[in-house]
Amino acid sequence: MKKAAWMLVLAAIGMSGCGTPGEPAAPASVAEQTSDSEEAAPVKTENPTFRNTTWGMSREQIIAAEGSEPAGEQEGAVLYKDQVSGLNVVVYYNLIDDQLVSSAYMLQEDHMNENQYISDYDRFQDSLTDRYGEPDRDDEIWKGDLYRDEPRSNWGMALITGDLQLYSSWETGDTSITLNAIGDNFKANMAILYEGLKYQDMIKQNTKVKDDGKF
Repeated sequence: MKKAAWMLVLAAIGMSGCGTPGEPAAPASVAEQTSDSEEAAPVKTENPTFRNTTWGMSREQIIAAEGSEPAGEQEGAVLYKDQVSGLNVVVYYNLIDDQLVSSAYMLQEDHMNENQYISDYDRFQDSLTDRYGEPDRDDEIWKGDLYRDEPRSNWGMALITGDLQLYSSWETGDTSITLNAIGDNFKANMAILYEGLKYQDMIKQNTKVKDDGKF
């Protein structure tokens, strides 16, 4: 399930506090965008693959394509805030050697009712299906059976306790697209990952180098 790329996305989710019930939706590491932020007309990109960008773009080109200053920047990452399908998200651009190799929408909703995360997943999936057709994979991965016989609309507790993972994937031309919802310790994380197919080996190698550096 694109493990290397998902490790990067999950690290970014942890960094930004996405989809964590009971905590503020605005992450400390992503600055609030205000009306004073510098904006310019976006540079139009021909045949974009994600938003107004294409794989291989530099940090400077991504910012020009967005037409505004990022909400946050880190080494190898450029972040924006937006709404997708009516839901608040962090827009995550992942760069290696100043090349855009993957990107993601990371859910930034704080729900008191955990079942709302199932609705959010379904909303994202419907939007992706409308654009890309039926998913190549559409999986419900159960680690426990406590909530399995409940109606789908009541699967929120299973998700945030880690008993359930929801996963859908598409592939279009030069891009793989993965929608994933996972949880643990009563926290939910959800993201749509876009990955440049020709950069997959680079992403895996980059993740391996980072892992090796921890020991």
